[in-house]
Formats: sequence, structure tokens, C-alpha cells
Amino acid sequence: MVPRGRAHRSQEQQQPHHTTPPRRREEAEKGRTAEMGGGMEVHKNKFIEEWNHGRENLEFNFRWTRRNLAIVGIFGIAVPLLVYKGIVKEFHMQDEDAGRPLRKFL
Repeated sequence: MVPRGRAHRSQEQQQPHHTTPPRRREEAEKGRTAEMGGGMEVHKNKFIEEWNHGRENLEFNFRWTRRNLAIVGIFGIAVPLLVYKGIVKEFHMQDEDAGRPLRKFL
């Protein structure tokens, strides 16, 4: 189906839009250089590129392990619970000092 108001072009006629010139794009795809603003070229660091790739795909490579469960349990449940209990205890101490009835939280 052809969208209204647009000219239909076949797959052969459609070409991808690239912002870098073809010669520079080929060099960048080979990993030798990358083009920056102002026409400057930068040599890519293989280790930084691997690290960036790992960071960008973290959600696809993540696995639940005992260690991950322990970290989530400690920092996602235990620490917030202890902070909450400490804050409530402080409020109750202030209420007792002022002679007010204890407030209920949650």
C-alpha cells in the first residue's frame, strides 16, 4: 500500500541516507578511523569500543546469579528498609520528647 501524498519508489531506487562521504564511511566501518566534527579524524581504541558495546547491550547479556540476587537484596531491600526504620525511630523520639502521641507511618 502506498502512503498518501508520497511518491512510491521501489526498493532498488531507495538508498540509505548517510552523512559521511562514501570513502570515509568505508574507512570508518573498517575500524581504522572515525570522522568527527570539523573533518577531524580519530583512531578508535579497540578496548574502549568493546567496553561501549558491552554497556550498550547490558540488558541483553545480564544473567541472574547468586551474587546479583545478594546485591539486589542488600541495596534494593535491606538498606532502604534500614534507612526508613531509622527515620521513623527519629520521628518517634521527637514525638516522645514533645509529649505528642506517636505518628503512624505506612
